[in-house]
Amino acid sequence: MNYRNAVEILASSKDKMRFDNKGQEHAASVIEMMFKYYDEVRMYSGNMNADVTDNQYFMQALNHFLNNNKKLYIFLDDIPNEENQSNALKKILSFENQDNVIVKRASQDFIDELRTIFNGEVYHFAVADDKAYRVEFDAENYKASCSYNKPEKAQILKSIFDNNFF
Repeated sequence: MNYRNAVEILASSKDKMRFDNKGQEHAASVIEMMFKYYDEVRMYSGNMNADVTDNQYFMQALNHFLNNNKKLYIFLDDIPNEENQSNALKKILSFENQDNVIVKRASQDFIDELRTIFNGEVYHFAVADDKAYRVEFDAENYKASCSYNKPEKAQILKSIFDNNFF
């Protein structure tokens, strides 16, 4: 069984197991399953890097998610100009005129609050509904800690996100 199939089993069953991912494909698979099995996704990312997000399965899940009026809220460190945007970011921005899809530049207050919970570090993350999370503790190697059903951790991230986003 490959990694993508394994994380799909975890996501579809909302398994409580904590697991790791490493590399671009693993990162794409974990977030793909958030789009596939959850209704509301919050993400904090650098710039929606094409290395991860332009994966075909990621894009299929993102298209389905957006076309079904699910909620997507994104903080980015940088919103690149159009010629430097990933296909995923272009797609997301094309839906942004709706209330359920919002993209903003991360504020300094948000960054400072993340430093307090991550012991001085700032990690990118995704949260789905009030349950699933992916926290990337090594951005260079796309290493992250993940779970599709750890509400206690997901709600902390969601709360910090929402306090600064809305």
